[in-house]
Amino acid sequence: MDMKTDYILQVESISNDYEGEPLLRNIGFSMEQGEIISLLGPSGSGKTTLLRIIAGLEQDNEGSIMLHGQDITNIPPHQRNIGMMFQEYALFPHMTVFQNIAFGLEMQKQSPEQIRTTIESVLELVGLRDFAHRSVGDLSGGERQRVALARSLAPGPTLLLLDEPLGSLDRMLRERLSIEIRNILKELQLSAIFVTHDQSEAFCMADRVGVLHDGVLQQLSSPEQLYRAPENETVARFLGFGNFLFGQIDATGIFDCSETTLKIPVGKSQPVDTPATLLIRPEAVLETTSSGSDESGFTLSGQVKNRIFQGNRYRMTLVHDTVELQFNLPIDPAPPQSGQTITLVVKSSAIVVLNNKSIGE
Repeated sequence: MDMKTDYILQVESISNDYEGEPLLRNIGFSMEQGEIISLLGPSGSGKTTLLRIIAGLEQDNEGSIMLHGQDITNIPPHQRNIGMMFQEYALFPHMTVFQNIAFGLEMQKQSPEQIRTTIESVLELVGLRDFAHRSVGDLSGGERQRVALARSLAPGPTLLLLDEPLGSLDRMLRERLSIEIRNILKELQLSAIFVTHDQSEAFCMADRVGVLHDGVLQQLSSPEQLYRAPENETVARFLGFGNFLFGQIDATGIFDCSETTLKIPVGKSQPVDTPATLLIRPEAVLETTSSGSDESGFTLSGQVKNRIFQGNRYRMTLVHDTVELQFNLPIDPAPPQSGQTITLVVKSSAIVVLNNKSIGE
């Protein structure tokens, strides 16, 4: 990794074991000033452990951490100027909002006037201007989360780490708060790492999204790139994709599926005559004629096994030969009924050739 001093954070070759088993393996990435990174991954993938290592709360690791060009690998947590925000809020229920936020500022030996000014500023920022003297115990879940955010922002951290801070809230409130938090971070140009298991939350919050699996950072890219071009089958499956075909690609750039008679154009830039895995994302358009495949993708005929109404779309299962594939279709016009034979046009943008191995295998 290029150890540039203009990065706000550089994580280099971080590894960590738990009870003799590897929990994190050779994690490395860099962050720009004001960038927001979301970390996605199943439970036990190492997301929280990575945050704790960056914060200095876990010390028995390999690798190094640079913050603003300074090596902080062995610096105590309270000297790193890194803020943390947790799902559990960690607020003092017997204190007022003002007292909760002031606690950390008093530890910094700030004057009463500085503390008052800072608290007024952060409460204004999070939309709680008139809440300073309210008891935390009287607040709603969303209001408590805003107080927790204000308390994390008050000391003026260089970097903010958020560990599933919205996990205990209902979906509508999570969606609203995730947008508000992103707007606040962008207004402050504050770099942040946001851990979540919710894909839509990660995509909403982040400039880049990383997928952690089995302690390995499988991919780190923009939300759009992650969705359009997952690096491997591990990433694709975690994102919820299920249309995988197996075969090989010939010298003309045609994918020959081993399970069906399908021949799918994928281009000549792919490895030839070696095992290949193809992902077909669920976007497709209903074909109204029997014309063959065109330059924009390929046609796929089969029998509709079922269709499920999902509010803003139908999820349809199509059986081609012995393979079942799922596609999203618009609600208007209504798609065919179960048992009908149809032809779909699958766009070339929905076809992804995956790396056969996950990183770390």
